[in-house]
Amino acid sequence: MRFKIEDYNIGSKRTFVIAEIGNNHNGDFDRAILMIDKAIEIGADCVKFQMRNLKEVYRSKSLNKSGEDLGTEYIIDLLEKFELSVDQQKKMSNYCKNCNYKVTNKNGPDACPFNYLYWDFLARNREKLQPNHRIGMMYKTYDRMDSDKQKTIHDDSVKLFRDIKNGAIV
Repeated sequence: MRFKIEDYNIGSKRTFVIAEIGNNHNGDFDRAILMIDKAIEIGADCVKFQMRNLKEVYRSKSLNKSGEDLGTEYIIDLLEKFELSVDQQKKMSNYCKNCNYKVTNKNGPDACPFNYLYWDFLARNREKLQPNHRIGMMYKTYDRMDSDKQKTIHDDSVKLFRDIKNGAIV
């Protein structure tokens, strides 16, 4: 299969490299910017971060540390420590302004495909993945989404794959 992302022909002569930065910036904005620069310097075509809204992912009981799940509460402490603020995320998005997608859009033509493709992948592979306790929390989040949102995630994913198959620039 061959398709284009901007000026890059994927599946022909070279690999499109996505640098996974995740939370390796440890909550340090300057380190995140440096990591973007280093990834581009060594030839990555784009970078990907782990950004989440903790209130959407975790139960209020866990966020308030009044639950019985100490493991989740420990993870939340780490995520809060490593999480960039909304303002920092916006600055980082401005730093990456050449990207055609809006990372804050979860669906629609301007949405970053990583947002909806992630959820669509989980939905399509539920039977295989849900038994893994590390992923179970994500299915709880997905299940809290209303059916219209789940359908939009699916529809956006189908459209993107169809566009890629038809040779569209995405």
